Amino acid sequence: MPTFLYWTIYILLILFIASGIVGIIKPSWVNRPGQKLQTRKSIILKTAILLIIFVVFSTVVTPERKSDDPVGTMAVASITDDELARFSKYAHDIKGGPFVKSAEITGNEARITYYSDSEFEDYKKANPNSVVTKEEMIGYWTSGDAINKNFMSEPVRLLREFPWLTKVSMTLTLQGKTYSVEMDRETVSDYFGIDLEELNADRSFELWNKKFVDPFVYTKEERQKFADKFIKVQK
Repeated sequence: MPTFLYWTIYILLILFIASGIVGIIKPSWVNRPGQKLQTRKSIILKTAILLIIFVVFSTVVTPERKSDDPVGTMAVASITDDELARFSKYAHDIKGGPFVKSAEITGNEARITYYSDSEFEDYKKANPNSVVTKEEMIGYWTSGDAINKNFMSEPVRLLREFPWLTKVSMTLTLQGKTYSVEMDRETVSDYFGIDLEELNADRSFELWNKKFVDPFVYTKEERQKFADKFIKVQK
């Protein structure tokens, strides 16, 4: 029952019961001029009925309760250890994957952090067999609009590949600037006009290329529009 209606009825019942108790004590207080006089017996009967109604009402009927969860928040899906392991491996195979420093899962959200150029030594320690130089690392990101292309395609790729993910964020610090992007399923659907479930079901990836990669990722104007809208840059 709507909260306002519930409490209105609740208070009115209490007032009527209180009035009945007063009438039982002194019937003249509840008898109005020009109306048939109520006897103490009739007042007791009416008050008893009101008490029964009150007890039943307060026991059976409850007011609406607002959910503690924010509107639109999805319940956290159960994620198996195998899926977490698959995600960890997959996150290092995406574009820029060799430079992924961490791929973390919190609830149903993923956070990908890339090694910054100032962390090149840490990158070499974590990847001792890598022959990549610091200049090549920087060159990978500064070639054309590689950051825009990477930050446009890879969050969507992860959301497509892992249906239990609700949001993906990526962060890269390069040459004193920090680039970040955050994409959720609703934003992807609204902005690109694609159905992630449909793209996930097509394991030939023809729809993926036709509906997303070709018209958006491989189009420089679209990459720039995306960057202007979604990629944040902090100096």
